[in-house]
Amino acid sequence: MSVDADLIACGWYVAGIRDYHLAYLRERRAADPSARLISVVFVADGRDDAAVIAENERFGASEVHVYRAEGAMRRRVANLLGLFARFVLGVARRSGVERIFLTHEAFNWWMIPGAVLSRRLYVFAHDPVPHETAERWPAGAIRRRYFRWTYFRRPWRGVVVGSESNRAALEAGGCRAPVIVSPFPTFDASLFEGEARAPELEGLAPYVLIFGRVDVYKGVHEWLSGPARELPADVPVVVAGVVMDRRVMQHADRAVILDRFVPTEEVAALFSGARAVVCPYLSATHSGVVDLGRSFGLPVYVSDQPYFRERYAEDPEVRPLARLAADLEAAAKG
Repeated sequence: MSVDADLIACGWYVAGIRDYHLAYLRERRAADPSARLISVVFVADGRDDAAVIAENERFGASEVHVYRAEGAMRRRVANLLGLFARFVLGVARRSGVERIFLTHEAFNWWMIPGAVLSRRLYVFAHDPVPHETAERWPAGAIRRRYFRWTYFRRPWRGVVVGSESNRAALEAGGCRAPVIVSPFPTFDASLFEGEARAPELEGLAPYVLIFGRVDVYKGVHEWLSGPARELPADVPVVVAGVVMDRRVMQHADRAVILDRFVPTEEVAALFSGARAVVCPYLSATHSGVVDLGRSFGLPVYVSDQPYFRERYAEDPEVRPLARLAADLEAAAKG
């Protein structure tokens, strides 16, 4: 079974979710150059509609529809009332499209009756197994219950995952819908235009980079507490992304920590200034960071997780995290 939807909807067009949406559009277009691909996205920040439409078209969309609700409060209200869901279903109805693929549902679909959803919608399960999180109660508990209800109990046409290990997790949990493995699309440098440099990194020597939102499951605190201390002292470590796991802030003596959202226009320079990328995850379901690092020509060091083993076993530049210190020392000796 494959994803045969012609309308691709993204319920929160930001950061890695936006990257997945665009990368998926590109791979669908490459697989079927004549397909009619309709992209519908939910924009909650100040980015310009024309720019959003242009980049979706550049990655393969035949037509693009933008739903806008700027600011956290408006986005929450839109989610609570299911407004984006209704917007998407309206576009589908007017376009004569029967099937829809949600690259991210982002809490938008719970108001829609199951009878409407049944056998019409595919959804990508970004976190089929709930990760360890720093979110406080009750938010973390609600999110875990929501994801379980969304992925395991809804009558989707299909739940899409990026690996066989994730398929096994869903099926073991009793997922009601068919589970479809569609390899996680490749994130690469073409997703990021602009050459802005992070001011915090001016003058910094080539560094080891940890990129993306830092939650507990990323294992950053554990890695900085131990293995990172074994790296050569002249090799900086940079942590770039919103830090949810506040324990990481204890390590400002060893790492330069950019505790903020990294805008698209800073990403290329951020990776270009690195000498390696590190993913010390305690658990991993999907990750675009590995492919992104590889597209910039960097070696990527990963923890021993089933997803990484399954996807990158044949890539010599995706290496065990335990090798990092030795590789840096060997490079220093020439």
